[in-house]
Amino acid sequence: MNSRINPIKANSIITLSSLVIILAGMKLAVSIIAPFLFAMFISVIALFPLFWLYKKGIKKSIAITILIISMFLIGLVFTFILGSSISEFIASLPKYESMLRTNIDILIKYLSDFGIDVSKSTVIKYINPASAFKTIGNIVGQLGNLLTNLFLITFISIFILLEASSMPEKLKYILKDSVLSLNNLKDIGESIKNYLLIKTYVSILTGVIVGISLYFLGIDFAVLWGVIAFLLNYVPNIGSIMAAFPASLMALVQYGITKFIIVVILYLLINVVIGNIIEPKFLGKGLGLSPLIVFLSLIFWGWLLGIVGMFLSIPLTMIVKIIFSVSKDKKWISVLLSDKVD
Repeated sequence: MNSRINPIKANSIITLSSLVIILAGMKLAVSIIAPFLFAMFISVIALFPLFWLYKKGIKKSIAITILIISMFLIGLVFTFILGSSISEFIASLPKYESMLRTNIDILIKYLSDFGIDVSKSTVIKYINPASAFKTIGNIVGQLGNLLTNLFLITFISIFILLEASSMPEKLKYILKDSVLSLNNLKDIGESIKNYLLIKTYVSILTGVIVGISLYFLGIDFAVLWGVIAFLLNYVPNIGSIMAAFPASLMALVQYGITKFIIVVILYLLINVVIGNIIEPKFLGKGLGLSPLIVFLSLIFWGWLLGIVGMFLSIPLTMIVKIIFSVSKDKKWISVLLSDKVD
């Protein structure tokens, strides 16, 4: 009886086993890995102003100093605005929950005036104030947790930027016997830089429009909802829905169904104009990823790395795709992730 294992099968088993071990390790070390990955991608964005300062003839040491000071100031402003708003909002949750219950009573009375009898327990079953605001509290709380690591992330980003100038030489030495080449890494870097830069511009535009619009509509915590719209715009597919939910519910609680509909229409218009017209125009031919893979990557990286994984699901999947594209025996994985067969 031949008990020998097919070498191809053995290699596949070893590869899958190694992958499971790596993913399990990443899941256990998520509190360390997530801030580091977030810092890496902030550093990629920060390279644009750094290179712009170099082109203006500013010395390397002065340019990096300017960038470091700017990053700290942005971090402080971001922490102050978002941190105080989050604390105030979480403290106000019981008040808004009570207001929603009152609005439900008004809705039931309004329906009964038209001869539609609906029990309060039935309405509460589908519009549960406690569950609704618990969901919003979880979204805001996750962003608050991210904020607590902001200074750690900023420090890591600064050290990455300080190493940026010597990194090419190190990579040349590391990759001399590797399947990956420096050009492959440049492709990865360019793809990620272009995506993050465009996404950042579009997210800032989204956040500003949302914040200003909600402010003039009189919605409480308009700045907080604008910042959340900015951050969640990085999350593909469901980010805009997640961002619209708290602001729309707040409009319903404060002013009733009319203002609620106005806010929902506002978010729909922003998503259609920015998400379906402006952003695709600047992203050009697209990300090179299958729409199904975009959605599945959101679920996978979100499960693995939490909210940071949701933010970075597209860049991380793009990296995986490019890495597998240079391997002859694993190129099929890259093709599977792509939106077309090259």
